[in-house]
Amino acid sequence: MYEGKAIAASVIMYYGDEASYHHGASLSQYNKIPASYLIQWEAIKQAKAKNMSTYNFWGVVENAPKHPWAGLSFFKKGFGGQGREILHCQDLPLTPKYYFNWLVETLRRIKKGY
Repeated sequence: MYEGKAIAASVIMYYGDEASYHHGASLSQYNKIPASYLIQWEAIKQAKAKNMSTYNFWGVVENAPKHPWAGLSFFKKGFGGQGREILHCQDLPLTPKYYFNWLVETLRRIKKGY
């Protein structure tokens, strides 16, 4: 909150002993106010208060300065911690409709450059 207005927010998921950052957003007209940093720091403190062993930022890109997520990765790395290689998400198609969604998401990924 800044001057009574919500200027940034995030969604943190808790499972087992891990807190995971899922989504976040901030209003661009307040980009001089580091609200995103404050939100992450408060989420990390809350995870510690809940005795979580891990705060998961949900991925960074390494050594790819032109990647669309390079700036976001720089932001996440600014909190310290270390990288951990884990199994990439796996889809389990339940109906043929899955393949249409897969195609749409693949085209979106290619268009965005990653």
